[in-house]
Amino acid sequence: MPLLQSSRRAYLTRIRQIMPDKVLTCYTGKTLMELIETKSGMYKCSLEKRCDVQIEQVKPLLANRLLIELGESLYPIELNITLDGKIHSITNFEEVKERRTKKAKELLSTFPTIPFRRYIEMSQGYLEEEEVFRGVLVRDSFIQLFFSCASESPFCYTCDNFPRKGEKNSFYCEIDKKDIGTCLYIAQPAFPIPSHVVMGGSVVSDISAKRELVGIKADFKFQEDMDVYKREIEIFMLDGDPIL
Repeated sequence: MPLLQSSRRAYLTRIRQIMPDKVLTCYTGKTLMELIETKSGMYKCSLEKRCDVQIEQVKPLLANRLLIELGESLYPIELNITLDGKIHSITNFEEVKERRTKKAKELLSTFPTIPFRRYIEMSQGYLEEEEVFRGVLVRDSFIQLFFSCASESPFCYTCDNFPRKGEKNSFYCEIDKKDIGTCLYIAQPAFPIPSHVVMGGSVVSDISAKRELVGIKADFKFQEDMDVYKREIEIFMLDGDPIL
């Protein structure tokens, strides 16, 4: 039985990257999500809102603000989720596409810079077809980890921009130990790696007495010779009124 229940909850996601020369908090953000079990055996998932987003301050503050506004314009996103944690369909895809296109035009009229225009043109391609956009959503750390852990099945997790910007590495996460309140996954490289590289990690899900997924802590390691990189991800349910 998956760790999914009809509910309306708010979650906080934090992503931290540890590199040989510095530590970055890459992302912090809150997600408001409603889940409803359907008669078809799937779950209707409404990602109602994403807010209080902060991304690493390597770009100018204005550039970060534009990217955050664009991202927030995608919500709400309505999904059908299978029992094994996969996105079956996006039921309001056309509305999401229209909202994001409208917001992009609005921001471009205010900030008509060439780099921002290029980013808009490149990223708009992800919204041409529902299948392509589904592929983008499953790379979202909250969506990918939450529904993978909720399925209580082995899964593959991909770390984008890890260990360095523009690179990505995938980890196969297999259940090692299950207790009443936790489930431990051991992460190993999903694909063959060079002999001088070491990859691994773990994912621990926190499960309430009512069999609800209330938290996730994940860490992924990439060691190349003497240089060690780590990606730490924390997701936890926020207490109180879920209205953000």
